[in-house]
Parts: sequence; structure tokens; C-alpha cells
Amino acid sequence: MKNKKVNIPIRIASVMLCLVLFSLYMTSGMFAKYTTGGNGKGNGRVAKFSVTATDAGESEYVFDQAKQQPDGSYAVTVKNDSEVAVRYTIILKFDRAIPNYLTITPDENVTVSYDENDKKVVMLTGGDLIPKSSAVTKTIKFGVDYDEFVDGVTLGQQTETISFDTIVRLTQID
Repeated sequence: MKNKKVNIPIRIASVMLCLVLFSLYMTSGMFAKYTTGGNGKGNGRVAKFSVTATDAGESEYVFDQAKQQPDGSYAVTVKNDSEVAVRYTIILKFDRAIPNYLTITPDENVTVSYDENDKKVVMLTGGDLIPKSSAVTKTIKFGVDYDEFVDGVTLGQQTETISFDTIVRLTQID
């Protein structure tokens, strides 16, 4: 019997080739699972928000006992040029606590609430404004109870100035 010589480098190369082929077979499925791609095109637009608020320009009233002038009034106009509806709240912040003799009466469809924590603030909650050129003017009337205003002082001796800032809070309605 003749001994055949075995070529060891060829056998090692064959085993390595089998291992490489087996590894490729096993990992080829995983490679496909973890690669992805895509392409898309699109655009979006945000709705325009354009709301203005203007007031009557006078935010100081003088009540004089001697003159007994008519009650003061104050107007705030809110205009909505937006593409969305908005809700508004008119806030009057006085320079001091709101006196007992002063009554604040807004137009109809406005809710009046007082801030429990800050006695200088009154909030007037209006309705909703629809989009595109919707405007509303709210008139706020200030009245004085002159009996309480005088409170025992001789006629003509008492004058009171009331000053306030106006804040309009706007909320977009989705």
C-alpha cells in the first residue's frame, strides 16, 4: 500500500473556505434586517397668528365729589386677522386695591372675575373670535357710589384718581 501524501495547506484552506461560506450564509439575513433607506418630499405650513388689541387711550379717571360727573367708560377692541380662532381675556391691573365705591360693569357676554391673590386685578373674559377679520369692541363702564365715595367728607373736598394698565391675554383655540 502506498501512502498518499496529504496536502495540509490545501485542507486548511478548504476548511477556512467552508467556514467563510457558512458565516456569510448566517449573517446575510441579519444584514438585510438592519439596513433601511427611504426618500420623501413634503412640506408643511403653520397657521398665521395675527391678533391686535387697542384701547381707548385713556387709562386714568378722576372722580370728583363736587362735580358728580357721569360715570367713566373705557373701550378695548380686539381684532383677529389670524387663520385660527382665538379666545381673549381683558385684564385691568389697577395701581392700588380696587376701592369699594368703584363698580366695574362690562358689556354683555363678558364674565367679570376678581383675582383672589391680588386685589388690584380684575379679569374680563370675553368670547371667542373666529378667524379672518373678526373684531369685537368691549366697553367697560366705571361707576362710583358717591355716598360711599364721600364717606362723611364735606361736599367738594374729595377727589380721587384711578389709574390702571390694560393687558389682553390671547389664547389660540385648536
